Amino acid sequence: YQSQTEFKLDGKDYTPKGPRVAEGTTVSATAIDAHKIELAYKFKGKGTETDRWELSADGKTLTNTITYPGVNKPEVNVFDRQ
Repeated sequence: YQSQTEFKLDGKDYTPKGPRVAEGTTVSATAIDAHKIELAYKFKGKGTETDRWELSADGKTLTNTITYPGVNKPEVNVFDRQ
């Protein structure tokens, strides 16, 4: 995908950069609590995807839950520290 986004956890829209990023794409980020953040992706103002990242209390597991508008079942990715 070759994109990079610099953002703050302030809920404002930021524009990803990269050769394959469609013009009109933005992402906003908010902190849910000390272990969770949520990224909301939009294309021309319309929500396309929401990613919630959660770090376990022991810092050993990172879970990414991705939801798409109109799709009932989220995609869940779990990463374990080795």
